[in-house]
Amino acid sequence: GHALVWRDPNYIVNDELFGTFGDFVGGVLGTIFTIISVIIVAKTFAHQQDVTTDNEIVLKTQRFNDLFFELLHLYQSEVNELCGYKERVVNVKQNVKTQQIKVQKEGVQYNNKDFFDEEKLIIQERYRNQMSFEKNKRRAVGYYMLFYTKNRSKISAYYRTLYRIYELIDKSDLISELQKKEYAKMIRAQLTESELFFIRYNAMTIYGQQFIYYINKYNILKNLPAFELLEFKDWWERMNIIEREGTNIIYY
Repeated sequence: GHALVWRDPNYIVNDELFGTFGDFVGGVLGTIFTIISVIIVAKTFAHQQDVTTDNEIVLKTQRFNDLFFELLHLYQSEVNELCGYKERVVNVKQNVKTQQIKVQKEGVQYNNKDFFDEEKLIIQERYRNQMSFEKNKRRAVGYYMLFYTKNRSKISAYYRTLYRIYELIDKSDLISELQKKEYAKMIRAQLTESELFFIRYNAMTIYGQQFIYYINKYNILKNLPAFELLEFKDWWERMNIIEREGTNIIYY
C-alpha cells in the first residue's frame, strides 16, 4: 500500500534547510550527550579509584597487623620462657644451750613477669652506692651486667624481640605516623615497671645502644619510677613502699 502523507498547502517545507537544522540539532545534542557520557565515565572511574585506594589501605593495614601481632605473640612467648630460682628464709631458730642459730630456707621459683620483679629486688638489695652520682651510675651498670651475664641466653632473645617490634613499627610504610604512635603505645602498655627498669640499664650498655633511638622517640621509659633506680638508692633506701610511691608520683 501507499503511505498517506498529509501536508498543509499553506506551508512549504524547505528540505535543504530542514536537513541542515536536523544536522545542527543532532550535532549539538550528540555533543551534549557525549560530554555527559564522559562525565559519567570519569566519575565512575574516580569512584573505582577511591574504592581501589580504600581496599589497598585495608590490605596494607591487615598485612602490618599480621606482622605486628605475630611479633607480639613471640614477645609474650619469650616472657613465658623467663624463669629464676631463689631461696628465702622461712624460719630462724636459736639453740639456747649452744647459742647456735639455725636458719630454715625454702626454694622459690618465679617466671613470666614475676621474673623481672624478683630479679629487680635482688639487684636493689645487693647494690651499694658510691660517693658520687657518676660512680653510682657506672656501678649500677656493673650490677646490671652481672644479671645479664647470668641470664644472657634467656634475656637476650627477649630484648631482640622487643627491638624488632619497635623496628617494625618505625620503619613500616604500611601505616601512618599517627598509627605508629598508637601501636607503640600498645606495646608500652604491655611493659611492667620492672621490665622498664631492665630496659633502661640494658640501653646503657653496648648491647642496648641501638634501642636508645626507639626508647627516646616513643618515650618507652615514660612510666619508669625514678626512685626505683639503683643510682638513687641513697634517697629511697630508708623509705617504705608508700613513701617511695608517693615520691615517685611527685617526681613524675
